[in-house]
Amino acid sequence: MPPEPSPTRRVRKSGSSEVLHAGYPLAYVRGGTHLVVVNPRQEQASVGIDRVPGAQLLLGEGAGVDGSRVTIGGFGFGVWELTGGA
Repeated sequence: MPPEPSPTRRVRKSGSSEVLHAGYPLAYVRGGTHLVVVNPRQEQASVGIDRVPGAQLLLGEGAGVDGSRVTIGGFGFGVWELTGGA
């Protein structure tokens, strides 16, 4: 049986992207199934995203969710699998 692909490999296979927030943090949905949030600044940043409740964090550093608010620490990121697609 072949090994399970890594979360990042599953995201790379997806095609389209939809930008949800172009500021800090940058937030976009990849392939309709994964939410990616990146904060390239040193300061913590947050954004409200209505699609995140129920999503599963696959990979991240400094990433947190409180309701529909995603908070990313300085130089942090998060990749969530969205439940039921986007």
